[in-house]
Amino acid sequence: YIRDITLQGNESNRDKVLLRELEINEGDLYSAKAIHQSKQKLDRLALFESVEITTPKTDDPKIVDLLVVVKEKQTGSFNIGAGFNTLESFQIIGSLEKRSLFGYGVDVNFRAQIGKITQIFDLSYRDPYFLDTKWGMTLSAFNVGRRFTDFSVTSTGGSLGFDYPLYMDGLKRIRAGISYSLVNQDLDNLLPTVETLFSDGVTSSVTLSLSRDTRNQVVFADEGTYYKVSQEFAGTVLGGDNSFTKSEFDARWFIPVAKKATLPILSKSFVAIHFNTGYVAPLEDGARVPLFERYFPGGVFSIRGFRLRSLGPTIPVASANDVGSFTTSDFNIGGNKQLVFNAEYVVPIMDRAKIFGVMFFDMGNAFDNGESMLTLAGQRQSVGFELRWFSPIAPLRFAWGFPLDREEDEGLVQFDFTFGSLF
Repeated sequence: YIRDITLQGNESNRDKVLLRELEINEGDLYSAKAIHQSKQKLDRLALFESVEITTPKTDDPKIVDLLVVVKEKQTGSFNIGAGFNTLESFQIIGSLEKRSLFGYGVDVNFRAQIGKITQIFDLSYRDPYFLDTKWGMTLSAFNVGRRFTDFSVTSTGGSLGFDYPLYMDGLKRIRAGISYSLVNQDLDNLLPTVETLFSDGVTSSVTLSLSRDTRNQVVFADEGTYYKVSQEFAGTVLGGDNSFTKSEFDARWFIPVAKKATLPILSKSFVAIHFNTGYVAPLEDGARVPLFERYFPGGVFSIRGFRLRSLGPTIPVASANDVGSFTTSDFNIGGNKQLVFNAEYVVPIMDRAKIFGVMFFDMGNAFDNGESMLTLAGQRQSVGFELRWFSPIAPLRFAWGFPLDREEDEGLVQFDFTFGSLF
C-alpha cells in the first residue's frame, strides 16, 4: 500500500498542480500501471524538464512511500520583434505567455501580430481545473483582421467556454465542451458589384464539442491520436445578424515508424496524418451563409503548394457597375463544405535543437451546393518537403509545395516561410 506521497522540486508550482494529476493516492493499493500513468500525465503538462517517481521502502514490508521529484522549467516568455515571411511580407510580432500563473496551473497568453494579410490581437485565459473542479474554463478576447483573395474581414469579440472529462484513463481523455462567442465582423475591400450580395454584422453563437485525445504530448506529439467533432449554432434565438449552423470533424494520428531502431533518426521518426472536414448551412429560409464563415483552403496551414486561401469555388462577377465599361472576373466565393487531408513523414535532423525534416502529401478543396467532396474529382493535390524548427520564439517552417494538378495561374512550386502554430 502507499503510505505517504512526497513532492520535491516544485518550487514555483503549488502541490495541488501535481497531486491532481496523480492516478494513485495515499492509502491506495500499489499499482505500477497507475504510477506509470501518473508520470505520463505530469510529463504532458509541459511544466517540467524531468519527472521521476520512486517508491522508497518503509519499515513495514507491506507499505511503501511515493516520492515524486520534478525539475521545473521556465514557463514564462516575452517576445517582441519584426520579421519577414512569404505570406505577410514585413510584420511585427509580440507575445507574452505565462504557464501556471502564480503556480496555480492556469495559463495566460497575449499575442499580437501585424502584417499585410493578418492582424491579430488575442488575449486568452485557460484554467483546466476551474474552482478546483474537473471543469475546464477558457476565456478569450480578440481582434483579428484577415485578408482573402477578393475581400478582407475584421473580427472583434470574445468567447467563454467550459469543458468536462467524461472519461480519463492515463493519457486517454474524452471531453465534452460548450462555448459561447459574440463577434462583430466587418467586410471590406469588396468589389462594388458584389457588396449587396454579402452582409457582415454581429454573430452570436453556441458551439458544442466532443473530443478524444491519447497524444503523448499536446504540443510536440509523436504518438497517439486526437479526434474532435463540433457543432455550432448561430443566430435565431441567440440574436445577432447572422444565422447558420456549422459542423466540423478533425482527426489526427501520430504513428512511430521504427521505435526499436538503433539510429535516432529512425527511432524518433513518425508518420503524422491529419483529416479535417466541415459543412456550413443557413438556418433561415432564403438566408445566405456569411462569406467569412465559408471555407477557403490553400496555403501552408491547410493545402501546401497553393497560395493562401486561394482554393474553392469561384463565380464570375462584373468589375464595375457601368454596363458600358465593365469586364468580368472570377470572385472566390469559397465553399459551404471542405475536405483537407495531410500525410507527413517527420524525421528529426537535430533532435535536441528540435529541427525536423518533413515530406508531405496534401489533398483537398472546398465545394459548393451540388458538388460532392467524396470523390477525387475536384480534389487538389500536392507533394513537397519542409524544414521545421521549434525555436525558443516560435515554430519556424520552410515549405516547398509542388501542385500535382497545376492550373494556368499556378506556379511549379509554392515556397512558404512562416512561423506560428502548426496544424
